[in-house]
Amino acid sequence: GPVRMMETARTYKCLARGCGREFAVHADFGTTNNALPPPVVCPGGESGEPCDSATFAVVPDGSERADYQEMKVQESASALNRVGSVPRSILVKLGDDLVDVCNPGDEVVVVGNLHAEWRTQTLGPDVEVMVGTSMRAHSVRVINAEEEVV
Repeated sequence: GPVRMMETARTYKCLARGCGREFAVHADFGTTNNALPPPVVCPGGESGEPCDSATFAVVPDGSERADYQEMKVQESASALNRVGSVPRSILVKLGDDLVDVCNPGDEVVVVGNLHAEWRTQTLGPDVEVMVGTSMRAHSVRVINAEEEVV
């Protein structure tokens, strides 16, 4: 897929009188599809005392961003041992320097962690939860055989 910019963290400021603490909320890459959930309660004032405020403002220029790309990796056709079988595939999520390291059709070796990927956006009393699988890549190595130039 295309290379995109992903917000990985957002900084908030507590608006409670006497608090004013700034704190970061980080995206959950695995389980919530990179969502940045808004804070529920302030983690505490600068003095370390608890602050139970739930009123916040986003700090301008307080976000962290990273390159992001998703690709679908499919098992090699040569690895299929039955005629007519369909190759399996998995969604792989790439970040930072792993973005744009391979092209469609390349044979790759990917090392990473498997994550549950929630596909249901809203839950109701009669809604089934749809969960898929994705991989957060730690390394990607292209293993295409180099073509000989004659």
